[in-house]
Formats: sequence, C-alpha cells, structure tokens
Amino acid sequence: MSLLKKNEQVILIEKNDCLGGTSTAGGVNTWEPGVAGNGVHYHLAANLIMNKQAGIGKTVKTVSADTPYAYSGIVTDSCYEDTLRRSGKEQDEFRRFHFEPEAMASLMYSFLKSHKNLIIMFLTEVTEVMTSRDRVTGVIVRHHPDQQEYEIEADYFADCTGDIILARKAGCQYSQGEDSFKMYHEKSAPLEPSLLVNGVTKMFRCTKTDTKRNYKMPMEYINENTRNWMKNIYAKKIVSVINEYPNGDLNINLLPTMDGYDYFDLPDSDREYFLLSRTYAYFEFLSSMKAFEPYRISKIFQETGIRESYRLVGRYVLKEQDIISSRFKEHVLCYADHALDTHGKTNIKGHRAVELSEPYGIPEDCIRTNEYDNLVVASRGASFSHIAASSCRLSRTMIALGEGGAKVLYSMAENRV
Repeated sequence: MSLLKKNEQVILIEKNDCLGGTSTAGGVNTWEPGVAGNGVHYHLAANLIMNKQAGIGKTVKTVSADTPYAYSGIVTDSCYEDTLRRSGKEQDEFRRFHFEPEAMASLMYSFLKSHKNLIIMFLTEVTEVMTSRDRVTGVIVRHHPDQQEYEIEADYFADCTGDIILARKAGCQYSQGEDSFKMYHEKSAPLEPSLLVNGVTKMFRCTKTDTKRNYKMPMEYINENTRNWMKNIYAKKIVSVINEYPNGDLNINLLPTMDGYDYFDLPDSDREYFLLSRTYAYFEFLSSMKAFEPYRISKIFQETGIRESYRLVGRYVLKEQDIISSRFKEHVLCYADHALDTHGKTNIKGHRAVELSEPYGIPEDCIRTNEYDNLVVASRGASFSHIAASSCRLSRTMIALGEGGAKVLYSMAENRV
C-alpha cells in the first residue's frame, strides 16, 4: 500500500475513466432549465457552443396520442442565458442545454488540470475511511486496473458521490426513501415512510442510418418481466424525453426505465440485464414509428442514471416548505428552481412536476455533517428530504453546490477548523 501525504494538494478520486459522472458517463447530456448563478457552468457552456459541441434546445413535440414522447430539438433563436430560469415561466419558454458527453468530460478535465496542485485518480474508489473523534483523517482507495491500494491523509474532505459513499463509510447518519409526514411536516409527504425512491433510467443514444428494416431486440433479452413492463409503455404510463444532439443524433431518457425501489431490491447481477432488456424493448417499440425507422442504438451509457439513493441527515435537512417559501436568504451556497419532480412509483401527493414560482436557496448546513467538522457532502445525496431532493438533484445545481462546497472547505482551512 502506498501512502499519499497531505501537502497543500487536492486529490480527486473518480470511479469512472472520465469526469462528469451521471451527466457524461450516465448519458444525462442535457442541463434542464434552471437557475445556476455565477460559476464554471458559463465557461463550460461557452466553450462547447463555440466548438459546436453543444446547442440550445426547446420542446417542439409534447406527449400526445400520436407522439408518446416529448422531443426537444436544437434551435438557433435562443442563447445560453435563456436556459438559466425555470420558475415562473411557461413551458413553451423553457430552454435546455444539450451537449456532447465526451466533449464535456474532456473540457472538465482540461479545466481541472490547469491547477498544478491537483492529482486526479481515475478508476479509483474509496474502500475505507479513517476517523478520529470529530474529524475524518484519511481514506483507503483502490485503483481497479491494478488493484493497488493507497492510503490518503488529508485535512479536509468533500464527498461528491451520488451514493455518499465516504460519508456512509465514516458512519454519518443518512436516510433512504420517502419520509413520513411526521418526520418533517411536509404537506405532500405520505403518512407512513417507505423505501420508494425516484426512478432509474438507462440512457441511450440513437444515430440515423440508411437501413429501413424493422428493429428487433436481441433474443437473449426477451423475458416475461419486460413484456409486462411494456404494457406501461403502450398505455403511456411511462413516456420518454428525446433530446437532439448537435450532430442530429438522439438522446433517449425514459421516465423511468425502472422504479427506484425495484432497482435497489434486485441483486447487482440482475440490474443491468433487466435495464438492458427494457431499453432494447422500448427501442423496438419506438422504431416501429415511421419517424424513427432509420435510427439504431449507437450507444447505451455504461453508468445507470440514478436520481436518488442515500441522503445525508446533516446539520439542516432542506424540506418541501423551505423550497416553496424560498426561505433561505443568507449563508446560501447556491440557488435552484427546478420542479418538485418524481418518476415511477410514489406515495407523494401531487408529485408530478410541481412547478415553482421563484428560485430557492440551499443553505450551507445542508452539506455539513453532524459528525465531522472537516467533511462536506456536495452531491444529490446532501441533506435533503426525499421531496426536496426531487428538485435539488439536477446536474447544474450539483455543479453549483460543489463550487459552494469548495468555498466552505477554503473557509475551514483559513480558520483551521
């Protein structure tokens, strides 16, 4: 085991072979309309647009009897700033930012590598966490290609994993599933808690070809479970959002491919099989429509699009009423204004895309743990209720939350917390 000691360096541990997580490796290649504040997103967007690796999208087709999907196409009459608001707008005013995932991941890497004190360890995961009283003192990580382990000591830690892996391994309190009304007195919460979480999507990409033959899913993925699931597709209980790439390819986002509880209840070995089975079956259905006959799946994204799993119970838990009232005005890390939006099975009352009238702030205490003074959690797994997480989870909000978390860590260092 090698030891990497603290020396005014930042070490970034990344489980994938590229940066960006769900927004790149998971195929969520669209930033939905939403407030983002000042931050690195402006620089990323400007560079990608200039290099024709991104564009501005708007809904040109909505779900109907003839189109059991929504379609967001790239337009030329809007600019990036038009994507920076959702609350208080009509849906036909919504604008999105569509981008090429490889270009985004590469640009993120070049931005970070410009900082000479940064070490990036790809294909590496945290396996153990060391603590002492109210501080995290180090982690043990494993580099998967060669199975080499490293012990890393540091003064400050940021857990930016969607599943809050570091925080859970350190013994921080966390929650999963729907909170009861009694827990936080949220008006839309069910009377009883449950393990239901937001749905999971296997994102995929389609490319136009010269073929006109009907697509048939691979035989090995045909099964009774998928046949039964397809009844929801035919009944339009599950629909997709289709986003256009700058080169004309299509990004397919099923809402959802699998209910969150069902996904986490399956053994790891079965999850990928059933997700792929449903993906192939859905594309067979989609390609039966004349508009999609020439298209074929060109990529199924490796990382699964998980909207919600574990959530920190931190110094403050952001709740539905905080979002609706836009309560926080001070000590705010970032702002958001996406709808309260849950996919798949749920006991939440009136949960389908409840739009907001104004942005709301996410306070610093949502990323601070109760257990440790030198650890922040800046991800979709920060200290949110289940209902609040359905709004906070969007990619651009997470970028802003991460930047806010960095400022908190710098403040800790300056004050030697």
